[in-house]
Amino acid sequence: MSSTLNVDVANAVNPYLADVGVGLVFGLGYYFIKYLYGDQQNSEKNAKNQLEVGDIDWRSFKTIEDVNHKIKANEYDIKMNPFEILDKISKSQLTADINTYNNLLNSCYITGSFEAADKLVEEMFDFVHIQPDLSTFNILLKGISCKIDCTTDHSEKLKLVSVMDNTLEDIKKNNNLKINLITINTSLDILIKSGEIKRAWDLFDNMKEDYGLEPDKFSYSTIIKALKYELDSLKL
Repeated sequence: MSSTLNVDVANAVNPYLADVGVGLVFGLGYYFIKYLYGDQQNSEKNAKNQLEVGDIDWRSFKTIEDVNHKIKANEYDIKMNPFEILDKISKSQLTADINTYNNLLNSCYITGSFEAADKLVEEMFDFVHIQPDLSTFNILLKGISCKIDCTTDHSEKLKLVSVMDNTLEDIKKNNNLKINLITINTSLDILIKSGEIKRAWDLFDNMKEDYGLEPDKFSYSTIIKALKYELDSLKL
């Protein structure tokens, strides 16, 4: 009986896995082409931006919204110094707002300028009279993910997971903030990259109960990466 059951299960599952395999092959092929072509487009775009950034007169903008838009448009430029920009904004009689700081912080993480990011966070939370918003904390989580990408030291990754936990606690303590899908999806990414697979599945499975949130396509695409590290047929 047991032998027959195993055969039946295998016959049922194998075609499904085969379809999954075919889908993955074609899917990966598509994304590989997109990756190659997209990278070339991004490189050309970033190269263009970098040529323009050196010529930007940050004191020429009339509103802080214009400044914020320009920072966002050039967020991949490794030459963009957040503190020089803040100084020039101040000298132009404009006042940096939370979006200014968020955009600069996001740029630091994207370009791997972690030391500048840490100093910017310190200034935001300790010296500047600006109230961090949910985007600020989500960007901080993104920064943790970027830092994990830059280390192979498992103990260092676990330290960064602890930083993630503290960040989530800070959000929960703030009555004006509420964890959203970006928060959850970024946390899932951090947990999976750091090898905390069980915690990632627990977070995913309890999103609705704990936070009143339904997984979106990004939640699913992120949690699927967990199968790369621990292939669980039940989860599949």
